[in-house]
Amino acid sequence: MIFLVIAAVGALLVFYKLWAAVPSEQKYEKFSAVSSFFTLAVAFSAAFVAYDQLNESKLASAKSIYKDYISLAFANPNFSAASYPIESPKFESFKPGSEEYEKYEYFVGFLLYSAESILPLVGDDENWYSTLSDQLMYHALYLKSGKANIENYSPQIDSIVNEAIRRYEEEALEKRVQPS
Repeated sequence: MIFLVIAAVGALLVFYKLWAAVPSEQKYEKFSAVSSFFTLAVAFSAAFVAYDQLNESKLASAKSIYKDYISLAFANPNFSAASYPIESPKFESFKPGSEEYEKYEYFVGFLLYSAESILPLVGDDENWYSTLSDQLMYHALYLKSGKANIENYSPQIDSIVNEAIRRYEEEALEKRVQPS
C-alpha cells in the first residue's frame, strides 16, 4: 500500500514538472501522453497489489488448514503423537479393528489430506515442509505399516512421509543405542 502512495506522489510530481514546462498550445498533447503513462503505472501497481494479495490469501488458507489439524490434535492427544514415546509407542496399544484404531486412521487421514492441501498453497517453502514432516513423524509407525495408502496421495506427500519415517527411525536408533 505504501508503494502505491509513493508511486502516486512521484507520478504527480513528474506530471506537474512536465505540465509546467510545456507551452500552453502543446499542453493537451502532452497531457494525453502523460495520462497514458499514469494509466500504465496504475495498471502495474494494481497487478502488484493483486499478486501480493493472492500470496497472502494462499498463506492464510494454509494457516487455516493447519490450524484445523492442530485443533483436532489438541482435542485428541492420544492420537496426536502415536509413535511416541519411542520406548512404548501409543500406536502399539491401538488394536486393529477397534473403534479407537479406526478413529486413529481417520486422524492420520485428516493430517495427510491437510498436508496435501497445504503444499500447493505454500510452494517451495522449506519451513512448511519441515513442519509437515515433523507432524508426520509423530505417526511414522502407522505410515510405515502401509495401511495409510500413501500411494493415493501426491508424490510430494510420499516424499515427506518417507522423510518423516527416516527421521523417526534415526531417532529411535539413537535412543536404543545410547546407554541409560
